[in-house]
Amino acid sequence: MEAFIHTMNTMHARAGGQVSFSSVNFGTDYSPEGRMVTKNFLLAADKGLGKNETPIFPISIFKVKEGINFNKGEPNYDLFQLACKVSAKRLLPNFAFIDAPFNLQFYVKGDYKTEIAYMGCRTRVIANVADKNRQFITQRGNLSFTSINLPRLGIKYGILKNNKPDLKGFYNELSETLDLVRDQLLERF
Repeated sequence: MEAFIHTMNTMHARAGGQVSFSSVNFGTDYSPEGRMVTKNFLLAADKGLGKNETPIFPISIFKVKEGINFNKGEPNYDLFQLACKVSAKRLLPNFAFIDAPFNLQFYVKGDYKTEIAYMGCRTRVIANVADKNRQFITQRGNLSFTSINLPRLGIKYGILKNNKPDLKGFYNELSETLDLVRDQLLERF
């Protein structure tokens, strides 16, 4: 696990300008092997890199689920406690709550493919508006990252200023920008 974390923080991406953005979701596998991997990943993250630096990658997400690791006496409760200790020191792992209503609607007991997963710190992977039969986490990922700067539009059209806002202009440009983003994602797909 130490070698894995070290590699993920030193291996350069194709472009060579930065390390690969990577994420690992874990915490619900209570097999002996799954527990061993989770425990040693957390211990390696707690130890840190070379001069006690906090490893940035992979972004680690500890999945929390009642019946598995949330309450005392559950199979991975000790790992949840360790994840809390490491997070208090290193700010990672992040936590994903499977039992939250917006995640629980996809969960099927015993099917790991229906446990919520996150990529990085902001992308939730599970819902599939195009095909409800393919709402699972495996074989999924980002096509591309795209951000729309809503505060800039708000300032540009007076919404975030003290003058009279131009809501029509704001929504027109927002609509054009959304169309551009949709086309960009479809092209990437």
